[in-house]
Amino acid sequence: MTQTIEPEVCQPSCAKSAHRDTKTIRIGLLGCGQVGAAFARLCAAPPARLTRCGIRLDVVQALVRDSKRPRASAPDVINFTDDAHAFLAGSYDVVVEALGGVAAPRSLVVRLLRAGVPVVSANKALIAACGPELRRLAWENHAEIRYEAAAIPGVSFLDAIAAPCFASAQREIIGILNGPSQFILTTLEAAQSGFDDVLRTAIRRGYCEPDPECDVEALDAAHKLVVILQRLGVTGVEIASCKEWDAQACEVVGGDDVRGDTHALARRPDDVDLPGHGTRRDPRHQARGPDSG
Repeated sequence: MTQTIEPEVCQPSCAKSAHRDTKTIRIGLLGCGQVGAAFARLCAAPPARLTRCGIRLDVVQALVRDSKRPRASAPDVINFTDDAHAFLAGSYDVVVEALGGVAAPRSLVVRLLRAGVPVVSANKALIAACGPELRRLAWENHAEIRYEAAAIPGVSFLDAIAAPCFASAQREIIGILNGPSQFILTTLEAAQSGFDDVLRTAIRRGYCEPDPECDVEALDAAHKLVVILQRLGVTGVEIASCKEWDAQACEVVGGDDVRGDTHALARRPDDVDLPGHGTRRDPRHQARGPDSG
């Protein structure tokens, strides 16, 4: 007689203790645009695994530019404020920054870190410009600044590439770092629509922000590349230049004369400072070190 043995299903340790008390994480939210509203909706209807782990996410307050503007995409239970002082006076376990830009979020994040409040940011422009400063402030004030979502949301990519590799050296990074530009170029190649039509489609589907400048000028890919390089310990990298796309060239992607792509590239030869490329492998879109001239 043959006995069938069913394999044991591996479960997270928290799943075995679903009866324990629920821990509520009080979250402050900076910004409630496309990214912030999506995060707020996720907190309001969290994945089952968080519930099994005894975790409840509660967005207690959100700082926005206009607290009176209707926000159909965000949960009704959030308390919106446009008073930065009132927001900073709140009590949070963590603050999620989804404002975009650099100057305004930097000012707020600096004050939060100095107060010892942990911050999670999805703002690649902020981390690219101020990452070393914010990490230093977090360390000095026993806080944390986390920004995995600024590179590849949902995947522990930055921690993975930063792990020590003793058998070989990292000499080159190449990949598609900007989803909107990938959508625009592949759609232009497959369809007869012009650049403006495809861009409007990307905005309507939520691939681009209503102001798509960072995507179509390759700034998004350049910022993300700088964030990745920082995680590898390469500091002092700055964006040298990012110029506007040539819409006419984009409209003939895939033709005999022009071929566009959305790869970002960083390579480090032995005797040359680290250069990087933004969207379309154009030397105008590059990240350069402080001593590269």
